[in-house]
Amino acid sequence: MITDITTMDCNVYLFIGLFMIATGFLVQFFPKGIDSYQCTPKKNRKNIDLKGLSHLVRNAFLAQGLMTMIASLWGYGKYVFAPTLVIAIIIIKIKEQKYFKRKTE
Repeated sequence: MITDITTMDCNVYLFIGLFMIATGFLVQFFPKGIDSYQCTPKKNRKNIDLKGLSHLVRNAFLAQGLMTMIASLWGYGKYVFAPTLVIAIIIIKIKEQKYFKRKTE
């Protein structure tokens, strides 16, 4: 019975990892869905390097999805998912600032 629960956990976190990877590729193809872009006033949106920002978010989601999938194969998916999600969000929020072009007046 214990192996069934472990197998179920493994399958759940494998699916979550695949979902994060798919989300990363969707963000690359539909970059206007990124929260940082949506929350920016319309007049300032032209100053955002949307291609670079979408690549940053895609890479963070890919890394997080791969780490979750690899950890789930060893049975540690539930311990890795939340910390990698928090780390990915922190990295995105810190590094996204270089994709916002500032006007020099």
